[in-house]
Amino acid sequence: MRHLLDVAAKLIDSRKPRTEHVVVAHELLAAFHDTCLRAGLDGVLAALEQEFPGVDASEPTAFFDGPLTPALTAQLATFDLDDGSPRSAKPVKLVDSVVTALHLTVVDDAPAVSTLDGSVRTAVAAAIAKVIETELAAPSARLNETQQTVVLRIVQEALQNVRKHGGASSVIVASAIDGDDWVLTVRDDGRGFDIGAVAARGRRNFGLQFMQERAELIGARFEVQSRPNAGTVVRLAIPLGAEETA
Repeated sequence: MRHLLDVAAKLIDSRKPRTEHVVVAHELLAAFHDTCLRAGLDGVLAALEQEFPGVDASEPTAFFDGPLTPALTAQLATFDLDDGSPRSAKPVKLVDSVVTALHLTVVDDAPAVSTLDGSVRTAVAAAIAKVIETELAAPSARLNETQQTVVLRIVQEALQNVRKHGGASSVIVASAIDGDDWVLTVRDDGRGFDIGAVAARGRRNFGLQFMQERAELIGARFEVQSRPNAGTVVRLAIPLGAEETA
């Protein structure tokens, strides 16, 4: 839960007084989703889908777009973040609210918090290595913390889409400096899809929408190229001039 606790601390520092509970709930649930993906705890997300009918853990936006937000919002309403209590205690309150609202059980023994033992982690890492290649040529130091977070979220979402829908045998995650842009691409050789047909049917793709919205937050350009049976390319271009203002 360290990542979630860090996010909670940043929320306390950055939020305006009397921020709506639902806004805080969205941020905490997105961070919880990230935490599970970082730790390889897909089983926790799957368990939440069983526990709460209507939860879709396949992508961050869908995750907090269902019944978990009202549950966490109600829990956050049980205390006042703007009271005079010590600032250091408030992130813990936020994390405790997530644990309570999602009916989680926290294990005191830190190594036991992860449900994957070392051998399973090694096997998973080896399986991923066979499929995913990285060509990270652009220095991440050129991006500020907010931009790096957006890049991470988009990589996670793109890989989730590949895993759930793409049917790919190869995925390449690459970064490069292209003129005045810091560019991320996630390219797969999966089944792809007809972007025009999806748009014409008016279907919402929450994964693409999530990535588009995150790109807009930092003034970046986001595009997806895909054709049936020809794979998919996700591209994020961050103007390097934006790093001082994002």
